[in-house]
Amino acid sequence: MNAEIIPYTDESAWLANRAQDITSTESPSLFGFGRETAFELACRKDGKTAGAFKPNERTEIGKEIEAAIAARTARMYGVVIRHKKEYIRLPDLRMGSSFDYEIVGVSDGVIDDQVLRVAFGTMGPGLFEIKNVDSWIFKNEWIAGDNGYEAPAHIEIQLQHQLEVCGYAWGCIVAFVGGNHIEIIVRPRDTAVGEALRRKICLLWQNLLDGIYPPVQLPEDLDVLKQIYGYAEPGRLLDARGRDDIHDALVDYIDAQRDEKGAKDRKDTAQGKLLRLIGDAEKVTTDIATI
Repeated sequence: MNAEIIPYTDESAWLANRAQDITSTESPSLFGFGRETAFELACRKDGKTAGAFKPNERTEIGKEIEAAIAARTARMYGVVIRHKKEYIRLPDLRMGSSFDYEIVGVSDGVIDDQVLRVAFGTMGPGLFEIKNVDSWIFKNEWIAGDNGYEAPAHIEIQLQHQLEVCGYAWGCIVAFVGGNHIEIIVRPRDTAVGEALRRKICLLWQNLLDGIYPPVQLPEDLDVLKQIYGYAEPGRLLDARGRDDIHDALVDYIDAQRDEKGAKDRKDTAQGKLLRLIGDAEKVTTDIATI
């Protein structure tokens, strides 16, 4: 299947290109590992919702220092990198990807580890995916094993998606941990994962043509449902008497609303008692917490 390579021109064109495909940051959702559910992704791609990932301070800072992380890592590991700014897509599948960097050669200088030079010498150019990782998140979400670290599933899937689109035989995840430590994870292209990605993406697009959506996940998809059903037709009345499904959902909602109020009342009461008991102390240590 021929790939279409689209040179980078500006941000708006880049976003427009991504909108027509399932990209490497989106495909993990099809396996249950994304930052949105499969239902949310499907509704957004089908134009039912306008929701999209909004950059936050952390992602913006990560983007700004990405070049410095890449340059530092390349010097440490003795490789030459190139900013891979083009967007590549497989038009028949509507599967696409943008990238961080690629390894295009080796360099002289201080080399801490030969792993990237060996991979390049064996398999040719490879992808260079940068992740700026908080040290607490790295400790709790990245898995240490006998052969190095395993990244969270959405990152591993993201890299395999990128490899499937560009056709490279390998890539590496560069984790810049806590602002002062680099971990390298080398991954060969996994053709079985690539085939699974193709099947999932193809099925999603076909299902959308047929009006079929992934199952709703609650409470995760509540905001999506609010967008879809946010309009009420003036004057339209639904007689739900005898509808057990609506009755049961309404009972659950009323009970939860009552529990929510009760929990807030208990919290406020406990806080008031604590304030009276603590008095003017700035800090209080207890057996279960520090206040």
